[in-house]
Amino acid sequence: MKTETELDLLEMLLRDQPLCTAAEISNFAIAFWDGRRLSWARLTKDGSDRADEMFNLDLDAWDELCGYVDDWLASPRYSERPELHRWLQNAQ
Repeated sequence: MKTETELDLLEMLLRDQPLCTAAEISNFAIAFWDGRRLSWARLTKDGSDRADEMFNLDLDAWDELCGYVDDWLASPRYSERPELHRWLQNAQ
């Protein structure tokens, strides 16, 4: 299935990056490797470009993001996000 292949590739690419590196999927969502699995977060709507909250990638979210993931895989863009460091530290 195309979806699984795209998500597997995204996960593999993020696992190879330093922890807390985000894939800049769109102007409203990022993906990152949390040390165990591929995770997703929404960005704030206030224009600050900070990760606001994590979300589960369900079918509705995938329908919204699949084109952005295709574009990202064609031209990957990464960033380091301090808020991810805080989230992962608090999760331990």
